Order: sequence, then structure tokens, then C-alpha cells
Amino acid sequence: MTKKSKMAFILIGPSGCGKSTLSKHLETHFKNDVVFHYSLDTCRLQFAGNVLAAKQPATEAEAYRIAFECAEDRKSEFSSFAQKEWRDALKADVVIVDTAEMRKKRSARTAELRAAGFTVWGVQVMVPLDVVIERQSTRGDKAVPEHIVRSMYMQQQEALPGDDVDFVLVVDGTKPNQQLLGEIHF
Repeated sequence: MTKKSKMAFILIGPSGCGKSTLSKHLETHFKNDVVFHYSLDTCRLQFAGNVLAAKQPATEAEAYRIAFECAEDRKSEFSSFAQKEWRDALKADVVIVDTAEMRKKRSARTAELRAAGFTVWGVQVMVPLDVVIERQSTRGDKAVPEHIVRSMYMQQQEALPGDDVDFVLVVDGTKPNQQLLGEIHF
């Protein structure tokens, strides 16, 4: 019996495109593997755990807001915490990276993933800007202001096979059950 290679999926797209929904589908698909979902949102919530327990936010949106403020107020500590979480992620069989990072940061993560034995898939979640803005207006959790969503959308950089990722998948994020639109292998 041969051990299958470790796989990493770097989810790419602006806030509200469906990265978190897609990550849940991936986690379900790889339920028999050790899966680590690396998300800065999750890191912030874990980092702010004691603060959240003390404040007992009434809504998920309030919890995200408090966690974000806590991470911003203690940037150096949060950075160390997030780096530790990343090191833990590299020990898994499957890593799902859900961070909305630009290419330079993605390429650095890809280098670390490859050094740890991962094959890296870039998953571009495609959604029109008007759909992303509409989703943000109805979110009950981590709603991002429209001007930030517009900025993120305009600055997003697609995954490029090579230094950025090993393979690219393109997913239609407008469908309730996200659909694979295409696959590029190099």
C-alpha cells in the first residue's frame, strides 16, 4: 500500500465569493483524512477565545467583530498565534487555505506547502461583483463593508501554475452547489 500525497487547496476570491462554503465541501470530501482548514477568521476567533467568553457576543457578526478588534489590538501576539496555527496546518494530510491573499503571499505559502510534501491546488472561486456585494448585504456573520469588497474584488489575482500553485481549478461560486468550471494542469 502506498501513502497518497498530501494535498493543499488555496481558495482564491474576495470576501463573499463562497470560499468558506467550498471549504466545508472539501472537508466533507476528505473526511477520512486529517484535514486542517487554515483561515484567518478562524485564527482570530481562537485567538480571542477568552475575550469572547468574557463578552459573550449575542451574534456571530459581533463575535467576528470582537475577534478582529482583538487581533488588531494585539497584532504581534496574533501574528505569532497565526504562524503557530500555520505550522500545525503543515502537519495535516489535507490543508485548505482560506485567506484571500495576494499572489506574493500565496507563492510563499506554496513554497512552504511544497517543502512539507504537498501538491498545491489553486481554487479560483468565480463570482460577479454584484453577487458578492449582494451576499455581503445579507450576511449574518462576517459582513465586510462594500468599499472593502469592491477593493478586494478589483485587486484579486488569479492563481498561476508554476511558482503560485501546481494546478488550478475554476469553480462557479454563483451556484448553491458550487460547480467545477475547468481545470488546468502544468
